Amino acid sequence: MHALRHTFATNAIRAGVDMRTLAELLGHSDVAFTMQVYGHTDDTMKAAAMERIHNVGKASKDKNAASDGENE
Repeated sequence: MHALRHTFATNAIRAGVDMRTLAELLGHSDVAFTMQVYGHTDDTMKAAAMERIHNVGKASKDKNAASDGENE
């Protein structure tokens, strides 16, 4: 049974469910407990996070470049 809960929690985290919501779904009264038990990350999640961070920086750079072109 625990393996099923762990799989559910891991998939929920990968799907972007926030920890407070996940804690409530699992019946935990303390988000810190949920973080301690299920708050691990894997290489796939780390790579996806880095890609999102990269895209935010790229979008900001592209927006600034477009603004500079309008001022010429």
